[in-house]
Amino acid sequence: MKLFLFCILQSALGVNGMGFLTLALHGRPLSVADFTTGLTGWQGILGVSLLLLSFAVMAVILSFARLAVFVPLNTGVTFVFTLLFAILVQKESIGPYVWLGMTVIMIGVVIMSFAKK
Repeated sequence: MKLFLFCILQSALGVNGMGFLTLALHGRPLSVADFTTGLTGWQGILGVSLLLLSFAVMAVILSFARLAVFVPLNTGVTFVFTLLFAILVQKESIGPYVWLGMTVIMIGVVIMSFAKK
């Protein structure tokens, strides 16, 4: 259960960090000036900060979790947070097959969260 809770935290930080970086940089020309402007705005700073926190949480997870359990569990949780970010922040519409797939992933995540060391 400890691993599952840490995966939720790490995934939430990572997906939101990438999401805010996407909001800051998407559609900008690939020039150094535009890239710098995007990164130094509030969305860019928030995105980078959240990604750094995500990295710190991942380092903590790797200090106690087996990689073979952590990576698949974290991947499943990350898919779910990505879907939530897309719906809530980017206002994307999600079809029934995506919902079905997310349900299957969540069932797998719950099963894996009970894996023994």
